[in-house]
Amino acid sequence: MEKNKANDMWRAWAVTEGSHTEIVVEGIYGMGGPGRVAVVSYAVPQGINPDILLLKLTVSTLPGAWAQVLCPIPAVYVKSPYKKNEYQGVEILYPDGSLASVDGIVDTNAGPN
Repeated sequence: MEKNKANDMWRAWAVTEGSHTEIVVEGIYGMGGPGRVAVVSYAVPQGINPDILLLKLTVSTLPGAWAQVLCPIPAVYVKSPYKKNEYQGVEILYPDGSLASVDGIVDTNAGPN
């Protein structure tokens, strides 16, 4: 059960020009810890709003003995190719059924040079 998403941070941006277009959603999951891995994947089925990209967050523990402390861990999702304005926002579905929202996707056009 998720206790607190106050320390979680999510952002999304898209490269919409050039030969390699993509959308990147990355975040920090605050309820992680040593030996824990956060994986973000495309949610099936998607939600009822086609303008919102729905992603699923899965958290697993690697084999072995790990300290039982909470610390933030990274999570990322990349989709390529991506069409400009394909989505207006992103929602991340947490393991407990709650959602984290990313309002807006930053368009970086051709990305860094």
